[in-house]
Parts: sequence; C-alpha cells; structure tokens
Amino acid sequence: MSTARGVDLEIVEQKLRTEPLVDGLNVIVPNDVRINGLPVLVPSDTTIEIEASDTGGVTARLSVFVGRLTVHPERPAVDDGDPPIYAQLLLELAESHQP
Repeated sequence: MSTARGVDLEIVEQKLRTEPLVDGLNVIVPNDVRINGLPVLVPSDTTIEIEASDTGGVTARLSVFVGRLTVHPERPAVDDGDPPIYAQLLLELAESHQP
C-alpha cells in the first residue's frame, strides 16, 4: 500500500534563449505544466493559484484536461463469494410470488 503525499508540480516556461523577453521584462510566462514529471494539458484561459501557509504547506489550484476519470471504491462493496445484489433481489421476489 502506498503512502499519500503531495505531488510534484512544475510550472515551466519553455523558451529558446534567442527568444526576446516578454515586453522587455524578465518574467515567466508558463507554457508547460507537469505533475510528477508528466506533462498535463491545461486550458489556455486557466488561472493557476498558488498559496503558501505560515506552517510551510503549499497548495495549488488549477484546471487540467482529463483523459479518463474513474471514481470507485478501493474494495468491492459486495464480497465476490456473495451473489450479486440484483440476483439476490430477483430470487427473493420470485420466492415471494410463489403460491
């Protein structure tokens, strides 16, 4: 079982050294976002909010495009040895309607 921990978030500006600075200023204009080293797609109009607390924790809030989303319990709700709930209900229904 793995231990939960924060992700590694990289907000990167990929620019060739020959490209000029933005409006002559030395600012970072991110065009690449990586989570745990893997590039992720971020909508162009998204805002990335970063908040640092006095206790040393840092949180980030951003929107990413999702390729596949799965929401499920880690363990099955019904033991594999038990019949599926719908089969059990059908059996009870059939038994209750027998003369």
